[in-house]
Amino acid sequence: MSKIDAARKHANLEKPGQMLNTPRIYRMLFSQPQLMHFVEFISSPIYPQAVGYRSKTLQLSSVLEMTIPKVVRNIKTSRLIKCYTAYSKDQSYEKFSRSTLFKMLNCSVASLKKNHHGLDNITADGMKAVENITDFEMKGHLSYESTCIDHCAVHSLSDASSVNFRANCNHEHTDGCNNCCLVNNFFDQIETTFKSLLSLPTDVIDEFDHDSNRAKDQILSWKAHCFRTVHQDRAKTEVLRNLQDNQALVVMDWAMKLLPIKHREAQSDFFGKKGISWHILSLIMSWDSSDLDVYTFVHILELGNQGWFSVAHIITDLLLQIFITQPNISELILKSDNAGCYHCVPLISYIHNLNLHGNIDIKISQYKFSEAQSGKDICDAKTAHCKMHILRYTGEGHDVLTPEDMIAALNLNGGVKGVFASGIAVDQKYEIKTKAKIPNISSMNNFEFQAYGVMVVPFPEFVEEYYGKLAALKESVDMNENNNHDSNDTENMLEINELENGDCDGLFACPEQSCVKVYTHPRFLEAHIYSGNHVYSKNENSYDKVKRFGLKSVQQ
Repeated sequence: MSKIDAARKHANLEKPGQMLNTPRIYRMLFSQPQLMHFVEFISSPIYPQAVGYRSKTLQLSSVLEMTIPKVVRNIKTSRLIKCYTAYSKDQSYEKFSRSTLFKMLNCSVASLKKNHHGLDNITADGMKAVENITDFEMKGHLSYESTCIDHCAVHSLSDASSVNFRANCNHEHTDGCNNCCLVNNFFDQIETTFKSLLSLPTDVIDEFDHDSNRAKDQILSWKAHCFRTVHQDRAKTEVLRNLQDNQALVVMDWAMKLLPIKHREAQSDFFGKKGISWHILSLIMSWDSSDLDVYTFVHILELGNQGWFSVAHIITDLLLQIFITQPNISELILKSDNAGCYHCVPLISYIHNLNLHGNIDIKISQYKFSEAQSGKDICDAKTAHCKMHILRYTGEGHDVLTPEDMIAALNLNGGVKGVFASGIAVDQKYEIKTKAKIPNISSMNNFEFQAYGVMVVPFPEFVEEYYGKLAALKESVDMNENNNHDSNDTENMLEINELENGDCDGLFACPEQSCVKVYTHPRFLEAHIYSGNHVYSKNENSYDKVKRFGLKSVQQ
């Protein structure tokens, strides 16, 4: 009590002293190795998906804010924790409690993917039906030896107007598909119902016939488009599966033009901007049967347009960079979307000429195009990371107004991991003008470059060869067409029996809807997700399995 009285007396005589701001101390409830173990698991490319057009701001307890690319998680929180529990148990690793894992996921960088509300019900259901048909019906039933005429790839992909792109099936079509027959039955029912109506004007009947025939043609064309999309998507899977140590897959795409950004920008400077063109190339290499390495090359266009001439210069610069940085690579396989700057005769001719007379010992053996409206690939994810790096650069007080500023932004602080940025200038006045044409080039999606010319392989079962001096870019190209039937081995369907008959508890299932692939280790699942080699059940759907298991439980 004497000390308290002395303190009060001192306060009355000398005035109270100031309170000291003691430093805030945080207790570390989690061990650092355990925390990193969990963060590395949820950051695996299996679960999050980058969104290239938005960003997210994270606020720390110190009020410090961090801006990151928008990332969504395509799996529920409880299911992700269940996968992590099985993963930790498999490695005999001590994990956090379940409630702690939930709290850690709430503050993670990825947000859970949610449904969009307010959409038109018919539109939403229609788009979902399109995805189901493409992902399940087409992928699950497509086969070169199917006895169903709607599922037979040889019959469906044959071109009736071309002798070279037509083949005869070595089997009979004796089976039918109820789902595929619904389309033809639907047309017949509409026509029968309309004819049953009496006393209709002639102009109404003619208008209905015109609309119904046009709708029928469009529906069948869309069905053929879905079939070609699924078939062409297998090209990338086959390339990644058979990639050798001296080979690499290059995925190309133009990124959306980047508008100049100022650190402090007036409203009058916001309008009337001219975007900066930049091109993304993703180099995928395989060092062994399970691991894939990805390097990204960004070319910022200082002069020129987004035409084939600029793409030709970019490919030449890519070969030089690969020759310097990856000396073991001697063969490239190109893949891009169906844009006119890629899918054209001048670029195909230039690549063939580059293989014959180029000074770099790297050859381009194949060029594969995606089906129309199906060119989304890894380049979009890499573009999102580069954009966020540029935004951080502007947030530090810099301006990005020229291609040189973009290169400086991408190379700041060590740059983006695995990304090499460079500038390229193309003088369009040196572009070669040619009228050379390849008939129906828009329907040809697979090109192989040989010493004697360019071989067009529209589908694995058909081969058509074009011999001609394409590299000379003459006004006309002489082409001799030969029909060589090439039998392609069926897909490697290993592990399907194990998946259908085995127990999947504690394993890692593919997040792709309707895919039946299940793996025992995450690294196998990562390779499967990246290659896109999904396998779909052909025997029964999920509802049938529920009924079958329910029947067994009742019988027991």
